[in-house]
Amino acid sequence: MNNHEKQQKEEEKQIFESFQKAYDDFPIGKCCPFEGPDYLIYTAEKKIGIEITEIIFNNNPSNRKTTKETESLYNRIGNLLCEKLDEILNFKFILSINFNSDDFTNKQKPKISKKTISKIVETTINYFKEIKWPDDCTNKDFDDWKRLPPQINNINIYKQFIEEEPSYYDESTGGALPSLTLEYLKSTLENKEKCLKKYSQCDEYWLLLFERGSSLSTSFKSIETFEVATTFDKVFIYRNSKDRVFKLK
Repeated sequence: MNNHEKQQKEEEKQIFESFQKAYDDFPIGKCCPFEGPDYLIYTAEKKIGIEITEIIFNNNPSNRKTTKETESLYNRIGNLLCEKLDEILNFKFILSINFNSDDFTNKQKPKISKKTISKIVETTINYFKEIKWPDDCTNKDFDDWKRLPPQINNINIYKQFIEEEPSYYDESTGGALPSLTLEYLKSTLENKEKCLKKYSQCDEYWLLLFERGSSLSTSFKSIETFEVATTFDKVFIYRNSKDRVFKLK
C-alpha cells in the first residue's frame, strides 16, 4: 500500500467514525474496514456494506472548463506548492490558486514542461519565504504579478483551525460556492452504481458521501433535500466541517 492509499484509508476511517457518532440511528454491531465496500457492519440481523466517497465540487458538468491534462497540471503544481509551503509555514492551511488558464490551454504557447513546473514552484516559494504572516490573520490574498510566476494570477492562503493536512484547490473557474444539488452527485452515483455489482454480498448497501471539510471547493454553501434514484438501500451526506448527517434515501 503506497502513501496515497494509506492516507485515503485513514481519511475513510476518520469519516466513518465521525459518521458513526453523528448518525443517531447507526446500527449496533461489529464494524470492520473492508475492500469493496469500504466498511462492513455485522449486526445481529444482517450484514451492511458501506461505501465511502467524497463529493467532488467539479462534478457539475457546467464547471468542466478545463481538460483532464490541464487539471492534472494544476493538481501537480498545487500539490507541490502545498508540500513546499508546509515546510515554511508554521500552521495548517488551505491553498487556493487562480491559474492563468491561457498559459495552459493556448495551443500557440509551448506546453508546460517539468522544467516549467519546477520554475513555477520555485518562484512562488521564493516569494512566500519573504512574506510575514500576522498572528491574527486568518486568510491572505497574494496577487503581486511582478513576483508571482506568469502562470498564476493570484493565490489565497487560508489558515486551518482543524488538524488536517494542507490541501489545495483550483479556483480558476471562479464563482460563488453553490448549493449542493443532484447535478453534483450524478457522476458519483453512476460510478458507484457500477461498482455495486462487484461488492461482497451484503444484506444492505449504504453510500456515504462526504465533504472534505473546508469552506472552499470541497464544501457547498448549503445542501438541498432531494431524492436520489439508486439501488443503494441508503444514501447519506456527512458534512465534516459541521458534523451533520443528511439522509437522501
